[in-house]
Amino acid sequence: MMILCSLATGSRNQDAEGSNALRTVLTVSKTDLFKKEARVKRAREKKRRRRRPELFRFAVVLFALGLSGCGSQPESKAVMPKNTPILKVAVFADGRLTVDGAPSSIEMLRESLRQLGEQHGSVWYYREEGQRDPPAIAMEVLKEVVEVRLPIRLSSRPDYSDSVGPPR
Repeated sequence: MMILCSLATGSRNQDAEGSNALRTVLTVSKTDLFKKEARVKRAREKKRRRRRPELFRFAVVLFALGLSGCGSQPESKAVMPKNTPILKVAVFADGRLTVDGAPSSIEMLRESLRQLGEQHGSVWYYREEGQRDPPAIAMEVLKEVVEVRLPIRLSSRPDYSDSVGPPR
């Protein structure tokens, strides 16, 4: 199939052969259009093929990581026996600190944490108004618990009913 486009200039009284006018005829064959489309298609395929090795490498790495995690896992130390001693620490919005319900100070907390560490116990921590900025003592309390390396459960309720952390 041939597509013909013509552009004529000059007088309207032209003879059949077009001898009195300037004509430009542009001829494009259908096969030329298909060849160009095929070249564009091959270029797109080539770009896609370049991306595939990256995708393949990514898939292989994910597969290898998945297999490495399928082996036997060491038993978690997070599960605590039923008779594990618990130290309930509460920090209030006004800066008060209580340990097991009794008013306390950082020095007294430090001693209680040391004794709890010897018994391999756990700390249950509650902070009043946890959505707001903490009082200065709250950061000191957490620093002391971290230094002793004890498991800690965090709670937003004073009865510790919504606590998160190592299983009880």
